[in-house]
Amino acid sequence: MFKTKPQTLGTDKGYSGGEFIDALIKERIEPHIPILDYRSQNDRGIYPIEKFRFDKEQNRFICPEGKELKYWGIHKRSRQYVYRARKKDCAIGLRKADCTRDTARSLSYHIYEDSLDEARRLNRTKGYRISQRMRKRIEELFGEAKELMGFRRGKFRRLKFLRKQVLMTATAQNITRMVKLLSKRGPLEEAFAARRAVESFLSKGFFDFLAWFYRSTNWGQFAIRGCS
Repeated sequence: MFKTKPQTLGTDKGYSGGEFIDALIKERIEPHIPILDYRSQNDRGIYPIEKFRFDKEQNRFICPEGKELKYWGIHKRSRQYVYRARKKDCAIGLRKADCTRDTARSLSYHIYEDSLDEARRLNRTKGYRISQRMRKRIEELFGEAKELMGFRRGKFRRLKFLRKQVLMTATAQNITRMVKLLSKRGPLEEAFAARRAVESFLSKGFFDFLAWFYRSTNWGQFAIRGCS
């Protein structure tokens, strides 16, 4: 659609679903997405899944005591393969307290666990840290526009008028960042002169420009029609 082929995708943890990450990997896009490992929290104080041996031929797990956990099915909400032991096997286990806090032990892993493991591996790379840092730089502009510059809702109707609002908001943001950049890189006097020019424009010329723009376009007529 946009004639681009991204190599990586950096997002927040809200996009850490297994199906989404698996689709990215199939498209050969590296998912730079934080993966929350809830399993380590649930397995705290008991045997982790790595302590169990997986029997691929019979599709079952074998616990450290030699008991089997049979395949139960796929959990509808979590989309995980579930394996469960029998209660009578766990009841006679000598190390039950080390294995489970329930009447019987169960194990589960996501149907896209291989893709999630690949995303976890990428979480430890330098590219992931760069993606997360750049993502926050972009997101903070949207947050600033929404919270401080009235961008939580459109001020006008129709796409062409909303586009003008977007462009003017982005212009104000760029001017602010240009002043900060000049103050760091340019000579001190030139930086202050540029800052005073921008402040004068924002305090006087900018509003004169808005008044001229309002009179020379059909915004006024549009606003009247919108209120009628």
